[in-house]
Amino acid sequence: MKLPVQNDKITTPEKHAKLEGLQSSGDLNIYKIEVDVVIIGSGAGGSLAAYELSRAGFRVLMLEEGSYFHPGHFKTDEVYSLSRFYRDSGFQMSENNYLSVFQGKTLGGSTTVNYKTIAYPRNNIFDDWEKIFGISGYRENETQDLVDEIESFLKFEVPSEDLLGPNQSILLPVLRDLNLPFYYYTALSHKCQGLGRCSLGCPINAKQSMYMNYIPAALDFGAKIFTQMRVLKIEDGIKKRVLAEFVKDPHEPPISGTINRMEVFAKTVIVSAGPIESPALLIRSGLGNKSVGTNLKLHPGATVMGVFESKIDMHRGIPQLLRIDGESNSKYWIDTWNIRPSSYSRLLPYNGISLFNTLQKFSYSASAVVQVRDGVKGKTLGRVDWRSGEKKIFYELSPEDEKQLLMGIRQLCRIYSHAGAKYIVLPFLNRTDPLPVNSADSFDWILNDPSHRKQLILNSIHPHGSISLSSNSSLGGVDKNLKLYGLENLYVMDSSVLPTSLGVGPQLMTMIVVLKSLKKLIKTLKK
Repeated sequence: MKLPVQNDKITTPEKHAKLEGLQSSGDLNIYKIEVDVVIIGSGAGGSLAAYELSRAGFRVLMLEEGSYFHPGHFKTDEVYSLSRFYRDSGFQMSENNYLSVFQGKTLGGSTTVNYKTIAYPRNNIFDDWEKIFGISGYRENETQDLVDEIESFLKFEVPSEDLLGPNQSILLPVLRDLNLPFYYYTALSHKCQGLGRCSLGCPINAKQSMYMNYIPAALDFGAKIFTQMRVLKIEDGIKKRVLAEFVKDPHEPPISGTINRMEVFAKTVIVSAGPIESPALLIRSGLGNKSVGTNLKLHPGATVMGVFESKIDMHRGIPQLLRIDGESNSKYWIDTWNIRPSSYSRLLPYNGISLFNTLQKFSYSASAVVQVRDGVKGKTLGRVDWRSGEKKIFYELSPEDEKQLLMGIRQLCRIYSHAGAKYIVLPFLNRTDPLPVNSADSFDWILNDPSHRKQLILNSIHPHGSISLSSNSSLGGVDKNLKLYGLENLYVMDSSVLPTSLGVGPQLMTMIVVLKSLKKLIKTLKK
């Protein structure tokens, strides 16, 4: 698919020097602009907001810290891709180095580099939303009209089995033989060819990233979009002042005449910078209540790899399509995911010759990740803060969530054993070599061995919940309309507002919650 022609209107750095009203003060180029609404961030929530508000006739400006990347930039080089497309080059870590959080930093946010899977949460999720947070009206049968609107922009497909790739198809006979529950995710793609490069950016534009749909639609209605502009602070008032600075892309040559500092004046501000950056921005701006930044949910995951006698080449095919449900009454689930050599090496707990020998087995390895619903009742041991000029991510796994992860690891080991794996790479820091597979092993020792406690190698690809919506200001940072408690005309519209852990990726639910809020906001702003 070709890039939308509207994207030529995006204000990238090489267009700064031609902006009317660009002022110089000493060595600084300063640009000031007044709009009706400024949106900070261009992911699923921010891009949807930009479209709906510009379509309603408001002057909209979107600021994105990342660059505008498109197929001309998407390569198979993982080191290049991680350094350019991901926040902190893919090494966004909790303060105790316990867990890494993967997030995109591009125009389109994580939708540009995610695995494009989409699913609706189950009804028990919304039982907790209602009981704990007083939030109702989001069950699947209650939001079909909103889903239909979203689907009119995003193409929902269930890809055929032949696009699964060997990493996932090797498990299908086992799942059917053991009668284990599994299903296929719907994919946000159009004419996907199963290249397996979703996390590096789609080189054929098959993935439904925001820069392929909502962003060009917003530009059509007059929205202005600036890339490589990092928001430093929001100053509250009848007319709010948003201060931003230019972020140079180290991979690009210097460009003369770029904006150094930007000042945006707007009556309404929408923060859509994601569950880590949104609370960090609000905290350093002195805005919001004590709930801002608390109860961060991460769907913490642990990767297990099976090593086989025959080649797998797991990087081929759709990266994440097959989901395996956990045992009865469990809070874990298993997603297959195709990883590439650099990510493979990062997930190995070994050193020296053992690391070298295992790396040589990459082509013979299959991979899947066990994830848990952390903070089922709304609270977690995770939070985001801003201290000493830096964001801080604090996270610990609760004992119950740790138990659930170990149960999922045991189940995945059983699956790989049944599939014929000769070795299993376990996600424990205290392991020194891959585990030889004994077909008689039940793997129950994984649950009973106390040495595994606090030894898990964890990662997250689904952060959410750090500014929960709630009908009660003591439980959340935003109200039912996503407005920050105690403040006027300041909203949060990204996955940080989802109050409990979902058990699926947050993109669809984020868009539903945001779209429902936008319909009310537009009516309010037009009064």
